[in-house]
Amino acid sequence: MNSKSRKRLIIVVLILFNVLAIVKIAGNTEAQVAEDNELNMEVTKFILESAGATVVLVENGERCVKELEFYQKALEKTDTVEVRKEMIQAYKGALKNGEISEQAIIDDFVLASVDQLWKQEGIYEIALDYFDKANEAEKMVEVIQRAMTNNISSNKIKKSYEKLSHAYTKLDVFFQDVKYSNGEQYCVSDGNQYGYVDAFGNIVRGYMYDFASPYYDGYAVVKSGEFVYLTDENGTRWKYLDKDTQSSCGIGDGVVVICKGEKSSWIKLDGTYTSKQFDYVGKFSQNMSAINEGGDWYIVNSDGEKISSKYCDVKMNNLQECVTNGVIFAKESSWHMFNTKMEKMSSFDFDDVDVCYGGEYFAFKKNGKWGFADYKGNILIQPQYQEAKAFCNGYAGVKKDGKWGFINTQNQFQMSGDYQDVLYFTKDKTCFVKENDLWTIIKKLI
Repeated sequence: MNSKSRKRLIIVVLILFNVLAIVKIAGNTEAQVAEDNELNMEVTKFILESAGATVVLVENGERCVKELEFYQKALEKTDTVEVRKEMIQAYKGALKNGEISEQAIIDDFVLASVDQLWKQEGIYEIALDYFDKANEAEKMVEVIQRAMTNNISSNKIKKSYEKLSHAYTKLDVFFQDVKYSNGEQYCVSDGNQYGYVDAFGNIVRGYMYDFASPYYDGYAVVKSGEFVYLTDENGTRWKYLDKDTQSSCGIGDGVVVICKGEKSSWIKLDGTYTSKQFDYVGKFSQNMSAINEGGDWYIVNSDGEKISSKYCDVKMNNLQECVTNGVIFAKESSWHMFNTKMEKMSSFDFDDVDVCYGGEYFAFKKNGKWGFADYKGNILIQPQYQEAKAFCNGYAGVKKDGKWGFINTQNQFQMSGDYQDVLYFTKDKTCFVKENDLWTIIKKLI
């Protein structure tokens, strides 16, 4: 808008508001006339300011409470994106002057503005700018989520989303050990005893067990004092086991794997013990488990019957199961894929693999580098990383140039850090990572 056009706009606006004021005054009391005159003048000042005129509403060059009051009246008169934008600036000045005490007051107003004017993309952009300058990435996420819910899109919103897709926060929690779970709780240790936390590191049950397994189908195996028992996710004791049980990888298919001394076996929930013992027994899934006997590996059913040939090794997923997405990875001279009938699925072989319960793609090693493939053997990402963990909930940990980071299924780096080790992303967009010999949790912002 050139200067001549701006002047014309100002004149038209002034005439319009004077006419409106005269009409309204004709039907009001003297007191109401005075109040409306003042408000009309203030609204006129705001519109003049929006048209490019200079309106001095500040003291000592700073925004202040008086200006807030002015915009509040303007807001009551006409609730627009422009008014709320100015109010945000007035709030910031009042905070700087000490006239309001908390940043949260402004934050709440900004988010309330988004909710009030949710059909207008401009308010989302103003909110994103405000929270970006305030370095409040999580609040930016809230604004973007509101935009997505309301089907609002713009280049600004898209760019903010892209920026935040690489951002994460590190939670202030630390553990000596962690065991992944397919439930809502994760088994962690302080170095002496075990307890359970949720995906955000909040303690569900404190360090009270001598050993503990991950949860599976709502149950875990724990030892507290002289008692070994199954517990549900509320901590309720459900079934007692032999007191001399020293460890367990958990329960699956109604079968509880237990370790006594140097040998492992299992007990069914109907109370039936197997008489067979092995050097190692994995958790049962689809009525199958991997066992080690004298250095040789086999697949057995819950009756202890061997249903496979002898292998050099069998790969367990993060829940200590041998079956992942209907596939068993067993090593002959190299690693191969087998179905649950123990039939080789393809001629494609691997130097090593990593698999995760519920993961979309597994990681495989070939010729010294790691890549990714689906559970039919189709390559997704060619081998190129020093180390890798299987995909889970859209992301996979990879090590490149000596540092761990995370990629998406398009092989795009999303996050990076100087970690010693990483686990798998949960459905809550959190992941356990290890640094300085301790496990902590990172959380993707979006």
